[in-house]
Amino acid sequence: MWRRGAQLALLQKTGKLRLPPRLCEDCFNAERDTQDAEIRCKIDTCSRAWIWPRDAQLRHRVWVLRQHAKQHAAERAYQVALEEYAASVARAEAEAAEREAAQSHEGGDTTQQAEPHPSDAPSPVTDAADADADADAAAAAADAAATTDSPAVDAAEHRPSAAEPTSDSETETESAADSEPDGAEGEGPGRRKRRRRRRRKGGAPMHVHALPRPQPPPRLEIPEGPPARMCGLCSEKVSRLQTRELPCKVHGCTGTWSWDRASQLRAWATLDTDDLAIDPGPPRRMCESCREFVRTHHDRDVACGRPGCEGT
Repeated sequence: MWRRGAQLALLQKTGKLRLPPRLCEDCFNAERDTQDAEIRCKIDTCSRAWIWPRDAQLRHRVWVLRQHAKQHAAERAYQVALEEYAASVARAEAEAAEREAAQSHEGGDTTQQAEPHPSDAPSPVTDAADADADADAAAAAADAAATTDSPAVDAAEHRPSAAEPTSDSETETESAADSEPDGAEGEGPGRRKRRRRRRRKGGAPMHVHALPRPQPPPRLEIPEGPPARMCGLCSEKVSRLQTRELPCKVHGCTGTWSWDRASQLRAWATLDTDDLAIDPGPPRRMCESCREFVRTHHDRDVACGRPGCEGT
């Protein structure tokens, strides 16, 4: 609560009314009650503790609140993106349904043949005129053939018959004539022209799942408690230790095993002493090859070595 008296005093002092950065009552009380805390050493065999300062606690608390705010903002953004994705999928499905309906309607129209126009129907007068013209043309062709000399006959003799194979050029000419569209047949008089309607090429319906689906934000593990640390003596002791190679405990084995610094530190912490020069005795262990042999082999029953004994 920023009281009126404090606002008036700030305005008279600075001439500007700026909101001062302050804490709420709960945060202020929590910060006031925060004191240096003793945290146990992270080495399980150590009974000592280390001091977590008040300033470090306050910084850690602010960091935790900031991480939670980031996590909540990412979750809200994911929810908004998920709603937009659902709306886009619904729009895509509706557009795909409309497009399929339009394509099916156009396909039904193309299957129906066009009705013949009355003007395309042949009339009796036109048929009679065409017949007279064809007769006159046939008579003129017969007279021309009768008056023609031997070159026409020779041309008729050299004309290839149906049984003889034709040349490549003639074959191509015939195939080109056969491949002519049917619409060319309707150019003559008295013949009805065939009408073809071109089918529209509609685009393929958009795939519904082509849109990228938003991925949920990763769940962060935010440590709210004190960090895991070692006490002062353990930190100093571990800095003096080195990995040691010790002989295998199996009699006759020449292998070795490694005693790491963490194991040495735990062994030293069990002594509950502050003397860093004390070196605890190493444990007796097998090397890796002996451990693998013991792990893969089992106990066996062996017959007694005395003749006649059935014991094992």
